[in-house]
Amino acid sequence: MSPKKNTARPKKEVVVKEEQEEFVPYTPQPMAFKKAGVVYKEGDSIEITEVDGEQVYGKLINILSSQLIVMPDGSTNPKFFFTSGIKIRKV
Repeated sequence: MSPKKNTARPKKEVVVKEEQEEFVPYTPQPMAFKKAGVVYKEGDSIEITEVDGEQVYGKLINILSSQLIVMPDGSTNPKFFFTSGIKIRKV
């Protein structure tokens, strides 16, 4: 029998960094959307008229990809709307 060759990989030196960077939380940019040439941003006071004629006045609190969350004036429960099928304007 012939002797086996050493096929083990050479050991790599591992370096541990002791530095700890200060954690900086990610703050995304406020979302905005454009409808009929008007740009709406979070915090805008708006009026929404639904297809059935119901009108909602309130503050735009969140914008998702194709949905809006609005806090109606004088209410503690937010309302959810899709951006299609509504008429919206700034107040």
